[in-house]
Amino acid sequence: MTVKEQMALNYYENYAPEIKTIILNAFIAGYSQGLKKTREITVDHVNFYDLGLPSGTLWSEPIREKHSNTYITYELSSYSDVCDLPIPTLEDLKELIHNCRIDCNGANIAKDVVVIGPSGRRIEVGTEDYLNNPSNPNSVKCRRKGEGVNECENMFWIKSDVVDNCATVAVVNFNEKSLSSSKQFTGYKLPYILVKRS
Repeated sequence: MTVKEQMALNYYENYAPEIKTIILNAFIAGYSQGLKKTREITVDHVNFYDLGLPSGTLWSEPIREKHSNTYITYELSSYSDVCDLPIPTLEDLKELIHNCRIDCNGANIAKDVVVIGPSGRRIEVGTEDYLNNPSNPNSVKCRRKGEGVNECENMFWIKSDVVDNCATVAVVNFNEKSLSSSKQFTGYKLPYILVKRS
């Protein structure tokens, strides 16, 4: 063993716990960066995120209006406008509810409900409309809430049969930190989310 190797071994023996912690933290940081790069797929300008669901289904966040730049404004559509798109099924929603943790971003003026998957990846659904600058009457209004939706809630369409002019929706509730299903009039304009099958 050379002198340098002996010195390195002595150093390691004296500081082994600290060195292991540094190496572990570096590995975790690198692994996390690798996951972030592999968990997002863009198709036709829509970002799909791998939440780590058992089915491998990828979810988008609510689709934003194309002309919206820095302000997040959702594209709101009636059920007939989106029923032929790859929107989630009730089974997809149940898988999301069963496997993900629901949290809220209370510091955000838009009151986002955050769905955190087993992979640590998250998607957000805003539950409030807001003006960028409420004191300015010409301020940009950011539309995130669908029509006919209760305060601190939002909904997005679920692929389903239409019965009595109603279709299934996912109900996102900020106060209860919950995600559930309900029925809503198909003519109301609501946000929509897309899924991608693996």
